[in-house]
Amino acid sequence: MADMHVRYFFYSHDQHEEKKKLAKNMNQTYVPGNVMVNGQMRPFTYISSSNKATYADSRLIATGRIDSVYHTPERYE
Repeated sequence: MADMHVRYFFYSHDQHEEKKKLAKNMNQTYVPGNVMVNGQMRPFTYISSSNKATYADSRLIATGRIDSVYHTPERYE
């Protein structure tokens, strides 16, 4: 049985560009989230409970229990 706390952190350039355009329309700036991978923070554009990517150019950045993976959320400022 799958662990309901496991999350998959993905980065998609296409999604990043879409979110930047959306933010610009709202007079804001999109800031992707960051997740710790091998001691370095890497950007991500979405977190999923499934390992299935939603964008064709998506890359899996990290996988782990949401309560133990160090990450900062994506945001609009």
